[in-house]
Amino acid sequence: MKYKKSAHSSYLIQAHIIFVTKYRERKFTSEMLYKMNFIIKRECLKLKSELVEFNGESDHVHMIISYLPSISISRLVNVLKSIAGREMKLWFPQLNQVAWR
Repeated sequence: MKYKKSAHSSYLIQAHIIFVTKYRERKFTSEMLYKMNFIIKRECLKLKSELVEFNGESDHVHMIISYLPSISISRLVNVLKSIAGREMKLWFPQLNQVAWR
């Protein structure tokens, strides 16, 4: 692991984030996971963060993200979850179905 440096400090902040489908329904395919990986990487670059690891199954996604101390974890998760969810529903309309239980 390499520490990142700023003017007066060294840091290495990583978060293990898990996104889960509603009711843990098995909805993700390999094509969907590939597209989500692309979306998350792109948004991390916009936030000056780095997607260290990405892995997923049919009902959840694991990510390890290295980010700056100036970004709060709540903002990072909010941005990633909202944009990834919105774009995934645009690319894959079957994810936009209402979940009834």
